[in-house]
Amino acid sequence: MGDAPFEQTLDAMLELSEQGKVRHVGLSNFTSEQVERALEHAPVFANQVEYDPFLGQRELVGLAVKHDRMVTAYSPWPVVRCSTMTRWPRSPTRTTRNPLRWRCAGCSRMTVSAIPKSTSPQHIASNVAALDLDVDDDELRRIDGLDRGLRLIDPPFAAW
Repeated sequence: MGDAPFEQTLDAMLELSEQGKVRHVGLSNFTSEQVERALEHAPVFANQVEYDPFLGQRELVGLAVKHDRMVTAYSPWPVVRCSTMTRWPRSPTRTTRNPLRWRCAGCSRMTVSAIPKSTSPQHIASNVAALDLDVDDDELRRIDGLDRGLRLIDPPFAAW
């Protein structure tokens, strides 16, 4: 939020939505308190934040569930060296590059979507193939147990 006039910014985003120039109003790196404030002013669709097995963002996810909104997750790849993630059986589609599957398995239960970034055709194919992986409840619990509130990315513009 910084120095930008909060309500004016949301009003401008709403106007763009009403004009059909954008489909949804979203936030990035907002804290739970800031999301609550934004929701009082506008029908915010999603809050994009760092979210991975080490940083489960439980408060933000709970808030998204409560208000029927989304958390959009970015930057999953630093966790791929974790032993819990590398214990998954290897196959052409099941690689340590796929904590994305953990996220997608959690989408239905946690209102989380992922936005993986890649320019490599091989990694893009791996990301798409991750959608076909099965992650059982034991695997989900084991991976969910990695949450330590550990932030791996700390951009200067983040709200925290």
